[in-house]
Amino acid sequence: MKNLKLVLLLLSSLLLINCSDDDPKSSLTDSNAMVLKLVNVSGSIAGVSHDFNEGEVTWTLDEENQTIKVVNNFTDTNVYSGIASGTYDYENVPNEITPQSCATTIEINGTLNMGCKDNNGNTITFTQLEADGYVFTFKY
Repeated sequence: MKNLKLVLLLLSSLLLINCSDDDPKSSLTDSNAMVLKLVNVSGSIAGVSHDFNEGEVTWTLDEENQTIKVVNNFTDTNVYSGIASGTYDYENVPNEITPQSCATTIEINGTLNMGCKDNNGNTITFTQLEADGYVFTFKY
């Protein structure tokens, strides 16, 4: 009986020690990060407009660390869905492009200017007005 109690105590201890949080988390899921789901890309010189299903393309925007984690599961190469999956640095840079009316634009990895960011309710839009750019519409 003593051995049974010892075994039960040992198993109980192991279960408590090995408990962990099962929720998947990334380094980008703090209070300043927001998950954006791409719902539409429109614009360009061709005048395209494409709606996306929820979850096909997501961006986790971490404003504190100025990183964007992109998960791009969209496979149709005939439709532009933005940048490939990966983690990118971004920064707010002074807007030197007209006719955009915002003071700063979002620049990813120092090369890709996403244009003005407009946060309206549960929608964020990045607008690249210069050179017939694209308008990316996200829901969060």
